[in-house]
Amino acid sequence: MNKWKRLVLCIFILVFMTVFVVIAVKVGDMRMTLSDYIERGKLCDLNLKIYYMHPNILTLFPVPLELYLNDIYFSFDILVDGSELEDHTDLLKRIIKASYIVAESDLREQVRLYYVFETKKGRKVFDVLFSSTDGKIIVNGVAVEQNYAFYELMTHFLPAELAEVVEGYGLANLSE
Repeated sequence: MNKWKRLVLCIFILVFMTVFVVIAVKVGDMRMTLSDYIERGKLCDLNLKIYYMHPNILTLFPVPLELYLNDIYFSFDILVDGSELEDHTDLLKRIIKASYIVAESDLREQVRLYYVFETKKGRKVFDVLFSSTDGKIIVNGVAVEQNYAFYELMTHFLPAELAEVVEGYGLANLSE
């Protein structure tokens, strides 16, 4: 009988430790930032989604982000696999660095361009919103100073006609 108690205790401890390790790994993954993914070389675990409103579409009212993401009439989207991002790690590092330069702004959202880095399971890691109302860039909900790096990433993945329009607005011609 003593052997059975030890066996049950060992199995219980083994199951407990396995559950603990799995939970620790999941929680650690949930706390990873875009910087962490770059440093660990795990960009392949992310997707980049770019949402944009075609420049020929005019709206009578400001389009908030929630409507923008869920309305097929207003926006188009591009899905970029993380493996395609690995060629742009230097640019991603510049974007992260630029996201720390906070600007003063009242956050009015008239969205024309928006991109978000998400895990394969859909958890948002980093997002950038371009407000056409006041020309602000909003990173993770905070207005930041304009920087060419934010636009440069998009031009690698946007359709050529839209990339030209972005340059035509003068957005891509900002000094770094």
